Amino acid sequence: MTQKKKSTTKKNNKKKKKQIISSDKILLIVFCGLLVTVIVLLGLVLYKKHEKEANPPANIVIPIYKDFTSYHFSVSALGLSQKDNYIFKITNYRGKKINQNDINYEIKVENSTDSVIKITKNNKEKDLMKDNKNSIIDGKITSNKKVEDSYRITMSSHKKLKDKDFIRIEISNKDVKEEKAE
Repeated sequence: MTQKKKSTTKKNNKKKKKQIISSDKILLIVFCGLLVTVIVLLGLVLYKKHEKEANPPANIVIPIYKDFTSYHFSVSALGLSQKDNYIFKITNYRGKKINQNDINYEIKVENSTDSVIKITKNNKEKDLMKDNKNSIIDGKITSNKKVEDSYRITMSSHKKLKDKDFIRIEISNKDVKEEKAE
């Protein structure tokens, strides 16, 4: 009887060793899978961060169509002085609908404050403000593919600002204005 017990204990020990080895392999495979998943997710996070830096989100997006006449909005001068910038985008699409015509537009900027503002287009350094009080910026959006022009407003200096101080912006379709004038 002692030989039978020894042989069964040896078999049990071998089975336990096989179970331990197989569970170690499973854990190793799971660990490697998780490691690969973490590396892929880290790559996605870095890609999205780079994409956000290259194309920052806009504070407002304005789609322009052929029948679009004008859009007015104001930017708080006090709020702009406390932020780095204000970004607005002008697009030729809304959702899946893309404009089929080239559109000429103009941006009228009215700065009633004593602050000095700078407007740049598409991450370029050229200041588009010719006069710091009233200025008109011309633009054109091409058709048949999604296009967006990104404008960044920054304030370089200012005096004392009030809550009621605003920078007024009007975006209008020059083509529609010319048709109405005729």
